[in-house]
Amino acid sequence: MLTGTLIPVDALLVNRTTNPHWLTELLPSRLWRLKRDAVIPAEPGQSMIDSAAMDATRKAWLFLFVGIVAASQSGNLVRIGDASPFAITTWRLALASLMLAPLAGRHLVELARLGRRDMILLLGAGIALALHFFSWIAAVQHTTVANASIFFSINPVITALAGWLFYREMPSRRLALSIALGLGGVLFIGISDLDFAPERFAGNALSVL
Repeated sequence: MLTGTLIPVDALLVNRTTNPHWLTELLPSRLWRLKRDAVIPAEPGQSMIDSAAMDATRKAWLFLFVGIVAASQSGNLVRIGDASPFAITTWRLALASLMLAPLAGRHLVELARLGRRDMILLLGAGIALALHFFSWIAAVQHTTVANASIFFSINPVITALAGWLFYREMPSRRLALSIALGLGGVLFIGISDLDFAPERFAGNALSVL
């Protein structure tokens, strides 16, 4: 899409006949690019902004890819280790905090300016995350990775139901379709490995948490 005011070339030629210094007066104020039969003004630094946006998009896709690969292998990594769920949870959160702290940089000092209510909510969120990791790791250790992954995928359904029960937020059709497609994909991949043996019950129940 062409943006900005279009200046026909003929108009510029007329300007040149009436003002011999038109080019030197024009270039310092704006950058110009010639396209077809019109000269289109481009704001200074626009190309740098576009380049930065493209770089940010590439980084976002890279981080998304790394995150998906890392998250998909968490169950397998838990099965390899023989430590307790508490120990694995502690080390996982501690190492993640050390790796992410440099990325937060100066924004970490903003935590000190949080109010009491926000600090309580932040602490509650941290405890909930720790309990989630503990239950997930314990689930993988007491059932199969396929079972834990499938039952864990029920969480979007629980979240949508909780939103409706507590906040009267009716799930949209798009959200319902997304949840259905996600669950369908998980079942398609892991249905053949699903095991309902009685000894798997504790692990299956923990994976829902």
